[in-house]
Formats: sequence, structure tokens, C-alpha cells
Amino acid sequence: MRGLAACYSEHAIKVSDAYCSGPSNHSYLSPTLPPSIPDTVTTTYKSTDKAVSVSLTWSDNLTVVISTPPKSYSVSLRKPKGSRKLTSSSGSLNADILWDLSEAEYESGGPEPTRGFSVTVVVNSEITLRIGDVDHESRRRDTSSWRVSRTERFSGTCSLSTKAQFSDGGTKHEIQIQCGGGGGGG
Repeated sequence: MRGLAACYSEHAIKVSDAYCSGPSNHSYLSPTLPPSIPDTVTTTYKSTDKAVSVSLTWSDNLTVVISTPPKSYSVSLRKPKGSRKLTSSSGSLNADILWDLSEAEYESGGPEPTRGFSVTVVVNSEITLRIGDVDHESRRRDTSSWRVSRTERFSGTCSLSTKAQFSDGGTKHEIQIQCGGGGGGG
């Protein structure tokens, strides 16, 4: 697996915004290369009202990391549905994780579900994170966390095509990355 830093070269990364750039017939990716599929997707959310961050790593299973500086607590969730309690020995962390992936749907064979799932993290009796198919009305009232980073690790061919949304209400952008050698611009 190559690191992203090894991929940088002229025309190796293309971000297009359909609103700004309009349609383009010029692709930087060779049409003969099949797209890569992410092996792991990690998204980190930061609580707005306390110094807590929650990272969700989607791969063969779901791993949840709750960080309350200076410590982090991690749990790997292998069942499609359930709940789990995390408690620190000092009592400074009392967390409940509830998840339901039993009807999850996945886009393009990737590890992260796009619909039919829910994950809720409650830290010290306050909802810190709620994602997935939840009631939109309760989601509007629940502004306890916001996404601060997203990382996708992939293997396979040297090209990746994905979509990213840089803010919760923002436009989706198509991002294409090619690691040298496969034609078009690397």
C-alpha cells in the first residue's frame, strides 16, 4: 500500500466541483484502470461542549476510539448490532456505545455504510455522537459534535475516485487521485 505522499505529482490529484467547473471531458485517470476501493475509513468527531473526540474506523468491523485528553479508550465492535459500556478505572470516563449495522447498505464495496445504520456514543450521560439513519428532527437539536477529519486508506490499483463533502451542508465534490505510472498525468 502506498502512502498518499508518494502520490503527489503534477496532475495526480484533481478536485472538481460541478457547480464551479461544469462538465469536463478531460480525466486525469486512465480509463483502463479500475477504481480502488477503500480498505479503511476513519472519521473523527469533536464534541462542542467538552474536550472529547470520537473516532470511528470502518474496516472489517467498527472500531470506536473515545479520547478524553490525556487518555484514549478503544473498543472493536464485531457484532452487527449491540451496545457496549466503557468505563475508565479512575471513573473520569463513563461511555455507552449503541450501534445497529444489521441493515446497513454500502456504496461501491467500501467499508463505510451509507444508509440503514446508526451509531450513538454517550459520554458521561451526554450524547456526544449520533450518526446514521436517525430522526432528522432530533439530529437538528443535537449539535453536540462536528466532523474534524476523515481518512481513507485504500489498496489495489493506483487510482482512487471518491466524493467528499467539506461541510455538513456543503456541496459534494468528486476527488480523483492517481499514483504515478498508470497513464494520464502521473
